[in-house]
Amino acid sequence: MIHFILILFGLGILVAVGAIIWHILVIFIDNLHNTDNLVFIMMSFTIAVLLILFMAVFAFIFESLCIAFGAIQDIATMLFA
Repeated sequence: MIHFILILFGLGILVAVGAIIWHILVIFIDNLHNTDNLVFIMMSFTIAVLLILFMAVFAFIFESLCIAFGAIQDIATMLFA
């Protein structure tokens, strides 16, 4: 049961982080024509860090799904074998 709670929590985090990244990208593209080099580098670094966090959360969810389905398969094998 805890795996499904963690998966739902992870999916919520994934949606929230994805929406934040999308919002920052839209602002970044809108303001691209009037930014200097330092702001461009800072915004690029922020977007890169958010993408890394997004991928880490996605990997956590995928690993949790694999563990949960592996546990279900083990229980099914134990019951029906």
